[in-house]
Amino acid sequence: MKRLALILALLLIPFTLYAGNSVTVTGDTVLLKNIDSDFTYSGQSILYGPSGEGARINFIKMTDTDEQSYITIKNGSDSGATIFYTISSYGQDPVYYHGARLKPVLDFSASSVGHDTTQVIIQLWPFR
Repeated sequence: MKRLALILALLLIPFTLYAGNSVTVTGDTVLLKNIDSDFTYSGQSILYGPSGEGARINFIKMTDTDEQSYITIKNGSDSGATIFYTISSYGQDPVYYHGARLKPVLDFSASSVGHDTTQVIIQLWPFR
């Protein structure tokens, strides 16, 4: 019985260390932190847009202290067109979309991010 409890505890530990992406919405800004899985626009009403057609995006920016981190954001799904890709060592400038209606999906399998150090900022277009 003790062995069974120990095995179960060891199996559950990896799943409790990383509880999922942390998403904070403040006004027209979405901040994504503690990235350890895919993130999709449809999980956030502010990014879902009217009738699921996506949101008008002003810019997307990644910040990270690890110079080797890279991130891939696609449009609509993991198999959609890449709309944002950056490596943190190339600079931390935002990429502007000037109000284009997009459906941002962070493809975790096509990204290499530091769980505690990477942040993605999605700023919505101010003129709706």
